[in-house]
Amino acid sequence: MGYKHYWAMPEGEDAQDRVSNAWADCMQILDKTERAYRVDVLGGVKYTVVCNDEPDDAGFHIPKKFTPGGAYFVWQTTQPHAQYDDVVVMCLCVMAENGYHVTSDGTRSDWEAGRSLAETILKRPVSIPSTIDAEEE
Repeated sequence: MGYKHYWAMPEGEDAQDRVSNAWADCMQILDKTERAYRVDVLGGVKYTVVCNDEPDDAGFHIPKKFTPGGAYFVWQTTQPHAQYDDVVVMCLCVMAENGYHVTSDGTRSDWEAGRSLAETILKRPVSIPSTIDAEEE
């Protein structure tokens, strides 16, 4: 089991601006939370990678430049009842606000702590992506 999140690049003429805006918000989140990150280059594209426990793990990739058709997923943990990673959730929320298509196997309550913390850090309203399902009945 584990939590899986997927994102796909925004589309349209202003896609690079939206990618840049999301990247800037994510970097502000990483700086304020003091979360470890590194820079990787995959297929000629530079990514900021949010690290987990190991400095060389796959991590969560945040692109700095628009790449047509670019997409990625993150498998947060293999522990079935582990809490969602608030930093990853914060970044996915701001990416969704900037036109990324974001999906997850979690529910809205799994995302609430990260969304709330993003509002505190960014000092503005932040929403959970509309693609995230409400609680299961």
